[in-house]
Amino acid sequence: MKTYNGKECIAIRTDSEIGREVLNEANPRGSYQKLAVERILNNGFIVSYLASGHPLRGNALRYKGRYEKSLHNVMRRVGAALPPQYELKRGPCGEKGGYGYWVARG
Repeated sequence: MKTYNGKECIAIRTDSEIGREVLNEANPRGSYQKLAVERILNNGFIVSYLASGHPLRGNALRYKGRYEKSLHNVMRRVGAALPPQYELKRGPCGEKGGYGYWVARG
């Protein structure tokens, strides 16, 4: 698989044994973090502003900084939970250079 800007990534899938272990060890707190972890495991990457599947809207926009910090914290836990053959990378991976995270071979 590839990110939006063409970087190689690996989808582990949440229904696999490794995916279930990573999901449990990452210990997502709240629905936003759980959606973000599931999306990175199923798709191999997430773009930060689309971490939950759609851009923030309404009152959630007022808390954008908190959502970014929350995403960063859960991705640190995902990176620590990944088996040694995988690594979590961070950088530009969106269509227009938006930053995000992706799973790559370690």
